[in-house]
Amino acid sequence: MLEELYDSPIGLYWKGTFKVERPCIGIVGTRQPSLYGVEVARKFASGLCESGFCVVSGLARGIDTAAHQGALSVGGPTIAVLGSGLDLIYPPENKALYDEICTKGAVITEFPFGRRVPPYRAPLLGRAAEGCVNG
Repeated sequence: MLEELYDSPIGLYWKGTFKVERPCIGIVGTRQPSLYGVEVARKFASGLCESGFCVVSGLARGIDTAAHQGALSVGGPTIAVLGSGLDLIYPPENKALYDEICTKGAVITEFPFGRRVPPYRAPLLGRAAEGCVNG
């Protein structure tokens, strides 16, 4: 599906075991959620995984983290779309979550190793997630 997007990425870097063989759905949100928002994101993600979906999010603080945690809590697959190279885990407190996603899902990025992406380029990152969600 990524090939159908305008200005699609040349390629993707992929780390993990999950093959996308089920419908995917994206869950993203604020980096400063309320406790209620975190709870709802986890419940949505776990329920969607139990219903046969793969959860796609961005590994960022807040709602993204909660979505990945919710998916993993029920043994469901999750894909993290990074805004940097695979070797640059941000935020650093999500290192354990990153490792778990790599063993039970996948982490993907369009950026090469060592590449840091400035915040103003964040809108470009949605393309990879959009391709997974639509694929």
